[in-house]
Amino acid sequence: ALSAMSFYVVLATSNVNINGSACALHLQLYLLTVTSSSAQGVGPGICVIPAGVDFIVSSLDIDIVQRGDITEGTVVYGVPSSRMYSSVFTLDPSSGIFTLPNNNNNKIVQFDVGQYPAVSLIVKNNVTYIVEAHSDSYCWNNETNNKRPMPGLCDSTPVSSPYIMVYNIARFSDWIMHMTADDGGGSSNLISSCHASIMHGSYDVGSTPDVQLFIDDDDDGNGDDDDGGGVVLSIVEVHVGVGSVPHDDDAIPSNCGTPHVYNGIVMDGWQLII
Repeated sequence: ALSAMSFYVVLATSNVNINGSACALHLQLYLLTVTSSSAQGVGPGICVIPAGVDFIVSSLDIDIVQRGDITEGTVVYGVPSSRMYSSVFTLDPSSGIFTLPNNNNNKIVQFDVGQYPAVSLIVKNNVTYIVEAHSDSYCWNNETNNKRPMPGLCDSTPVSSPYIMVYNIARFSDWIMHMTADDGGGSSNLISSCHASIMHGSYDVGSTPDVQLFIDDDDDGNGDDDDGGGVVLSIVEVHVGVGSVPHDDDAIPSNCGTPHVYNGIVMDGWQLII
């Protein structure tokens, strides 16, 4: 794990000096302990700059894409207290450094509860799309939440639940807008199934997902890459089934559906039009 204060991430395409720290981007993820109050390199890939609050990263994923002349990406973090954070970044061609927008005083933004994120970006027609998945999250839509008189479903307070797996799917511009909202990074940053521009929902029960996003170039067979006016996104996801991790059946929230026990790797896949 990476022990440090709250931080933002600076990524670079070549070795550069940032507050005395060499930092390079080779798409590897190396995590080392930060022991200084100044920026510290954590191997080729990530420089961590403390920003003032105790913080530990227990899981992390990253993806970067090229959209025309723009190079952009996102880093998604999980912490031991089952909170999910994200930062977005773009490449400054003049310096070769990936930088974060000046949002929330350059703090990373909590967007959900959970652990073990996976993220995938893809570009189509100069538009970037994102899918992010993680486990140990919260089941918004269930019989109890939908029938109770109060609070309303959209006013629920999400609590991390073992093995609940969720997705977030959006145009990357909407993801950036959410992560850079100047609201102090409070509870309004938590994404729910009521979000106006990010599709959010639970899809399975398990742990440690990996996810990949594809564009279906001709889903309806008419020779183009849209279906009913939207781009068809195909999502393929794999994770560890609940039969292959220690668990107590009572610990799996039954109000989100009872999973099939499977001692191995589970693959899920679906499509949507966005």
